[in-house]
Amino acid sequence: MIEYSSGEILCGDIVRLEKRTSQVGIIRYTIYGMNIFVENNRQSAEPIQQYCDTPFDLVYERLFMSHHLICIIGYPAIQNYTTDIARDRDFMAKQEELSKYLGNSKLICTGIHDGDFYDGCGYGGHSLIVDAVNLKQFKYFERLFTYRDALANIVCDDVRNNYNELVVRLAGFNGKEQTLKIISGLSDLLMLSRGDRQFLQIYTKNVEKEVEIINAAILAEEAIKGNEWFRRNRKYLKWDDGVNLCYMFLNSGTVV
Repeated sequence: MIEYSSGEILCGDIVRLEKRTSQVGIIRYTIYGMNIFVENNRQSAEPIQQYCDTPFDLVYERLFMSHHLICIIGYPAIQNYTTDIARDRDFMAKQEELSKYLGNSKLICTGIHDGDFYDGCGYGGHSLIVDAVNLKQFKYFERLFTYRDALANIVCDDVRNNYNELVVRLAGFNGKEQTLKIISGLSDLLMLSRGDRQFLQIYTKNVEKEVEIINAAILAEEAIKGNEWFRRNRKYLKWDDGVNLCYMFLNSGTVV
């Protein structure tokens, strides 16, 4: 079992970055609070949906922009998506678009649910691992699958060789902790979302990645602090340690 140390808050007031270390050399960073516009959009009297993706996009761009990624789309996310769109008038066009972005993906047994690895084949299906994903492809996958917490994003220097190695080593399920060890050993950074993208978890063995992760969290917080809606409502917001893990209105009636 991988055991982590007590959490250490590295930075942040609005967006909090927590660090935990493990006995196997894996460091886990968790970024909380970026969902502030997502959650308050359900209570605000004015539309703030337009701001919801900005903090997340800044983190993604900071950590992924200069890299191609390896992405794992966990079973049964694709099956669920195709079921959801089955009655859409543009079903065929959406299917073709998905096939285009999946490219020459490979089947593996490692499933992903709520940001955790599990035996996908044990539940009757395979996940897909996708090679050399650029930022545009990632944004497409993120839009479809991150809210299902079924997307794993892997950054590594040698994408081609590490992709082939991951395909071989994840062909059968190794257990969730061994899977994490395998991916962490072949990557510079692994990112998963949790709680329907309430927060992000980042795993790495590369201590030099900490500066990048801190800078990404700071960028997200600066974007929120600079937002007119946030500045106007800041005094009515209180940190929620429950399911939301961000600043929320003190009560549903407090909206300006």
